[in-house]
Amino acid sequence: MHAKLIASVLAAAPRVRGWVLHSPCSNGYAAQASCEESWPRVDLYNVAKLWSLPSGGAPLSDGLAAGITYALHPQFCHQMLPQHREMGYRGYVQAVATALDTWAINHKRIHFEDVSEACWQEWEGRQGAACGNAELFLTTDIRMHEGMQLRYPEERYAAISEYEADHVPTVLTSGTTLQQRNGIRRSEVVLNSQLCWYLDAAFCHRFHASDGGGEWYAVVFVCSLSFVLGCLCCLCLLRPVCTATAACHDEPLARPPVVSARCDAAVRNFARLPLPSLLVANYCLAAAPVFYVFVFLPCWDCYDFTATVAHEAGHILGFDHPDEFPRLNLRAKAGVHLGAPETCRRPLTPANIELEEIRGGATGSLMLSMTQHRARTCLSKDDLQGLNFLYPSCDDPLGRGNALQAPRRIP
Repeated sequence: MHAKLIASVLAAAPRVRGWVLHSPCSNGYAAQASCEESWPRVDLYNVAKLWSLPSGGAPLSDGLAAGITYALHPQFCHQMLPQHREMGYRGYVQAVATALDTWAINHKRIHFEDVSEACWQEWEGRQGAACGNAELFLTTDIRMHEGMQLRYPEERYAAISEYEADHVPTVLTSGTTLQQRNGIRRSEVVLNSQLCWYLDAAFCHRFHASDGGGEWYAVVFVCSLSFVLGCLCCLCLLRPVCTATAACHDEPLARPPVVSARCDAAVRNFARLPLPSLLVANYCLAAAPVFYVFVFLPCWDCYDFTATVAHEAGHILGFDHPDEFPRLNLRAKAGVHLGAPETCRRPLTPANIELEEIRGGATGSLMLSMTQHRARTCLSKDDLQGLNFLYPSCDDPLGRGNALQAPRRIP
């Protein structure tokens, strides 16, 4: 009865457009020129990168058994703070936890454990940056100035991810043991500290949501509004000056002018201007450029920090960009249900999935190569199906995606 219920829920879910395993051409399906031509002869489990349950002889805390442990570099927050001083240390730690939980809340066998404090104590004692407890390491590109020979993101990349393969048989979350030895043992995410970031996606999303008339529509609108308000305020403030200049010869002076007759007349007119009108005019004159520089531009020019970390977590779990490989997108065949015993044990086979070319991109996927500026960071139905196929579960695969947005104070 339970398997039938799961099958009916998944069958009622909308058909996905596709998902892509990590580096399908460089590491995967075939050569770049003929990736799709080798399907379905290639065994995806020979090329898929995924986290494993502990195999025989491995510590029970390895891999997915006790959760994927992660740690932030001890200088991570210090190196990122110049781009986001108002959030502080706790803001970054909470944002990273929220990003990783975007995947964890959608799978009952995937979760992440923060061991940063334990690693920091180990680093202080050993005076190094190695931590045996952390399976996922988050750092920044600043370390390349310290002489370490690591690969770091190019200027055009917000972040990159790296793997360290395991050398023991891979055990799927369904309990199936594979002979392949390409499970992930360690991983690293390197964030570009030279870019600016924003953390309040719900607020910044409003500016990008208004971008229905083209990429520059919102920019032109805000610039025009700032310019018009500034001009109106300048006219309101210059009007007394012009009036004073025109009438300066009609009013007798009680004492000799300090600078000139026109200047003294302008000062007297400013002094007679109603205080509320003066305050409103000065506020509007200052508010428009301040809003544009300190509110709008950070949302428009910067990257969503939480979404970027969640995107890199998708790479760490084994997925790639569906829009960069439109002819290599995989999806479940019609009538295939993840809860069925014949499917869940080893789902990445030609009997269960098919190669499907998508047109227009996988709408809503968290793994799209370009930032989407969403109000909330959550998985699409494409991401969810890929997660359940790469990490199968025979008893409780989730048929619908869950979204998580941690509450934050407004600074």
